[in-house]
Amino acid sequence: MFFLYLSYSIKDIQLMKIVNLIIFFIVIYILPVVSQDFISIDKIVDAYPRNISKPEKLAEMIKRDFNTDIEKARAIYRWIATSIKYDVDAYYSGVKSTSYSYSTLEEKKQKELELQKKQVEQTLKKKKAVCEGYSGLFQNLCDMVGVECVTILGYSKTSDRDIGRIPKSTDHAWNAIKIDNKWKLIDVTWGAGSVNYSKKEFIPQFNDIYFLTPPELFFLKHFPENKDWLFVNKSLEDFIELPLYYSEFAVSGIKIIEPEKGIIKTKPNDIIKFKWRTTLETKDLTYGFKGDMYARELTVDKKGDILSFEIAIEKSVPGLVTFYYKGSAVVSYKLEKK
Repeated sequence: MFFLYLSYSIKDIQLMKIVNLIIFFIVIYILPVVSQDFISIDKIVDAYPRNISKPEKLAEMIKRDFNTDIEKARAIYRWIATSIKYDVDAYYSGVKSTSYSYSTLEEKKQKELELQKKQVEQTLKKKKAVCEGYSGLFQNLCDMVGVECVTILGYSKTSDRDIGRIPKSTDHAWNAIKIDNKWKLIDVTWGAGSVNYSKKEFIPQFNDIYFLTPPELFFLKHFPENKDWLFVNKSLEDFIELPLYYSEFAVSGIKIIEPEKGIIKTKPNDIIKFKWRTTLETKDLTYGFKGDMYARELTVDKKGDILSFEIAIEKSVPGLVTFYYKGSAVVSYKLEKK
């Protein structure tokens, strides 16, 4: 779930400002998630077998143990994210699309259902998948337990190469579920862990940041092909221009004031200025340029919850700068020559 780090000093902050800030983050980030007892749900699901090969069996267990839509959806998310590994080999070899012909819309629908069934069976059999398999299995299980769900195709931002890059085609799939007549966003693929691209290996690590993620945070790494599933007033151009945000950013409570765009034009001997709103301890914030072996310390001017700091561009433009919180990457900017 979302954890807000509130390790701040009130010496220079007015009491009402603190209260308003805490209420804002509780309402926006915490209440939608922690209002449910996900710990108890996860504990029950963790006792389920991992070798389930039929979706019907898993669906029956979930319907037996849980009653509400959000409980069922969480159970599905937990089981998939902790049981299915990302198929790195399939990712690098390229997933082959399946073609088929049809004469009527009814025949088209039937063939799509057959393909979905086959994909779900393969995912459960191999216990491996790419995003299409994860989201397809999540959709299938939601259908079986009575949770209204859709699969969404779109664009993702996962590496510094994506900063400022216009996507040529959709490259990711995720889901949305309807809870209390409101659509909630879910990415079970990223909930399962991450890929070390340099080593081409999957690192399993359950992450519930991507379960019922607030749309304004989800947007930082996702843009749907159909804007109806965006839920924020942003454009594809806005998404393209974003910096590269990491999962740690979602739980950090950081609000970037400037620069907002992910590409910074600079030259040797330039000074780049940054401004954040955060309650994090400044001693835990560091940065590094591309090629650095060690993180660099930040000299921060803190006034209340506003941090101002500068970084110097030395003899050449390093191409990338990344900021860290307690050693975990938070956000990266692409540096280009003026």
